[in-house]
Order: sequence, then C-alpha cells, then structure tokens
Amino acid sequence: MEKRLNIIDNLSYDFIYKNHDKLYEFIKTNKLIARGKKVAVKLNLPGPFKPELAETTHPRVVHIIVDILTSLKCEVMVCEDIDDLSTLRETGVLPVLEQYKLPFYNLRKYGYRDIVVDGQTYQYSTLIDTCDVLIEIPKYKKHKLTKYNGSIQSMFSCIKKEQREEMHKLIDENDFANTLCSIYSIRKPDIIIMDTIIHSFGNSKFTGKLVLGTDGVLVDYCCTKATGFDMNQLKTLQIAIRRNLSEIKTEEEFNQYCPENVDSIFQS
Repeated sequence: MEKRLNIIDNLSYDFIYKNHDKLYEFIKTNKLIARGKKVAVKLNLPGPFKPELAETTHPRVVHIIVDILTSLKCEVMVCEDIDDLSTLRETGVLPVLEQYKLPFYNLRKYGYRDIVVDGQTYQYSTLIDTCDVLIEIPKYKKHKLTKYNGSIQSMFSCIKKEQREEMHKLIDENDFANTLCSIYSIRKPDIIIMDTIIHSFGNSKFTGKLVLGTDGVLVDYCCTKATGFDMNQLKTLQIAIRRNLSEIKTEEEFNQYCPENVDSIFQS
C-alpha cells in the first residue's frame, strides 16, 4: 500500500530538530523539489496570536521546514494572507524569516484571479495557483461552525479577504463546508505537515505529534478520528469525500490508511 500518511511521535517544539531526517525524507520521497523551483509554504496565521495559544502554525515547525527547503536550493515562499507585520512578530515567524534572509509573501500583495468552481467565482491567490510545489502547514484546532480546522479549511485564506468575510456570513454548516471544499479543490497541497504537537479544542493539549501526508482529506480524517470525532459530525469531510477530493473513496479505505491505534493516538 502506498505510503500517504506518516505520524512522527514523541515530539516537542524544543526538540523537533531530532526528527529533521524523518521530515527531510518524507518531503524528498513524496515530491521532487529541484533547484530553483518555486515552493510555497502555506502557513495558518489567522491573527497576531502567540505560539503558546495553539491558534497558529508554530514557528519551530516553520523553522525546520524552511531549513530543509533551503538545503534543497529551491525558492522558498513562506506565505499566508495577513493584515500587518504584527502577525509575524507575535506568532514568532518573523525571526525565522530573518534568520534565513527570506521575504514573507503576503498573498494579498501578489494578486488574485477569478476561478469558477461549481458556478461560484472565487478570487483566488495567483501565488498559490502558480507555485511549482505547495506545502501546507495547518494548525489542528477547534472551529465553531465546522467543528475542526485542518488541511481543507486552512486553504480558505487563499481567497481574497473581502470574499472570506462574505463567506463567513454563511451560517449553514453544509453551505460553508461546500465552499471550503471548492476552494481546497482549486489547488490541493502536495504535502501537508499538520501541526498537532499542541492542538486546541477549548483548552490547549500536548500530543507531541506531526501528521504528514500527501492527501489533505486523509490527514483531516486521521486527525479528527484520533480526537474522537465521528464522520457524521463533520460536513466538510463528508462533502470532500463525496466530491472526490481524495483518491480514497470510502470510509473503509480511509481506515486502511490510518494507523491501527488511531482512536487513541492523541491520548497523551
């Protein structure tokens, strides 16, 4: 069976570098990243939150991924849509960029183009749409309407802020989940590195795990199953599977790709 998912265990942010080789191998094995290729590293930075709040991609995870990519001599484009520099400072991402002398690619500064999915026009980031490789580093956490934030939902910030604000007015979970799946379908990430070392579902909880995958739907399925969700609770995953956003087609197949002990894997 093809290796589409890997879980690195016994992690802490302070000692994440002990797993440098495992992360390097996963990235190199699953995607050819050649010298000069444009590699977008899509973060999850919804606001100027400190790392300990577990609301944003942790800077130590950003650091190790940037280190790996710079060693591969590609053009590293750390990106997200943010309002101002305070988000980079508070989340701890700015020192990482400064250490590696990298610019930050604020998606709104690189423009949008209209892309139609199922009759709806989305103003979608040209930077994300045209990169050679897309690596997504979502933060696994609670979401009020959709129950969780993962790989699928993290791509929501690839559309223009004004359009996101309109979409957030959707109070029907089914409609909003459909919107999230449409946006995710435009440019699926090539590699997902889900930051679950500390995840937030009301209270922050240490689990010490990174979930790596090449299929965002599978990564979301594994994380939600591990934290006790039932598929019937999750409209986003139901719709993603129904719309064939994963090569895996049934819940039985998803279970085959998840570790056997996935139900208790986050019980630290």
